[in-house]
Order: sequence, then C-alpha cells, then structure tokens
Amino acid sequence: AAGVAADQPIWDPFCGAGTVLIEAHRRTTGAPGRTGDFPFERWPTHDGKAWRAFREGIERPPVPSVTHFGADRDEDALAAARHNLKHSRLDRWVELFHGDFEPGVKAVPRGAAVITNPPYGRGTKGGRVLDEALGRFGRLLASRSDLNPVVVLDGTERLESLTGLAWTELTSFSNRGIPVRMLALKR
Repeated sequence: AAGVAADQPIWDPFCGAGTVLIEAHRRTTGAPGRTGDFPFERWPTHDGKAWRAFREGIERPPVPSVTHFGADRDEDALAAARHNLKHSRLDRWVELFHGDFEPGVKAVPRGAAVITNPPYGRGTKGGRVLDEALGRFGRLLASRSDLNPVVVLDGTERLESLTGLAWTELTSFSNRGIPVRMLALKR
C-alpha cells in the first residue's frame, strides 16, 4: 500500500518493537515468515479475499538485501525490537538507534522510504512531548524531500496540524476502538 520499491531502504523513526521494520524487510526481500497464520485473520472484520489478493501479490523471488533503519527513544521498546529482529533472523539488515529520531536520520540514505506508526491511544506516553516530536518530524520531512514515499499510521487525528504538512488518506480502520488512518505525505 505504501508503494515502496523492493530495493528501497525503509526508515521507521518511531520503531517501537520493530514490527514495521520486520514486515517491511520480509515484504521487500521475500524473507521467510510472510506466509504464516496471523491472529487478525480470525477477526470478524477481516477481509479474507483482500488479504489473499495481497499475499498473492507479494509472492515473488527474493531481491538483494537492503538495510532498514529504526529509532526509538524508549530503551525498553528498542530492547524488544532487538529481540524481535534477532528472533526473526533479520537483525543484520536493520540498524537501530536509541534516542530521538533526529540524530539517527543522518544515517538514513537519500531516497529511503519512511513507514512509521507513532504512538497513539490510551496507553501512550508523551502527550505534549509526542505532539512536539510530531512537529519536529514534520519539519524534518519538509527538509528531506528525498525521503519518499512517507506513510504514517496516525491514531492522533491531528497529524496534519502537528506536522504542518499535507497528507492523503490511503485507508482507515479501528484498532481496539481507536480510529486509525494510513496517511501518505503529498510530495
């Protein structure tokens, strides 16, 4: 859905436990594990036909490996990401940075895609801190027009105003009662 090329590096500036990076790497490289059964396939709202079509679309031969990048200021989240990457045998293809996303972006190559899922919801730590971070994220994206595409799962309902950027809604859904939008940055 994000329109990422198979050989394109991906940067997740709010990587948390590494889920986006793991799935992105599997998707772009054909790494093992993409054919597993997922719990969401048993959800009453699951669209089995659309899911099968998506999976058929990703059945292609592996491409050369690319390095992906992730950052998170929460050390516990990064510890989980390291564990998950190692468990998935993908740790050698992902560089993780502890701390704010801004220092880590220097390592992100020109032309990388940005796919991220910033914190949201009832258990979110941050409030004002998150709002300020998303504002800085918007300024960074405005200064790095080479990062493309940029796709964000937004559960704040304020991403446009916080980043000061124009976004296109690709889809929307509910995550445990929280409205979430998949947004693509208009470049």
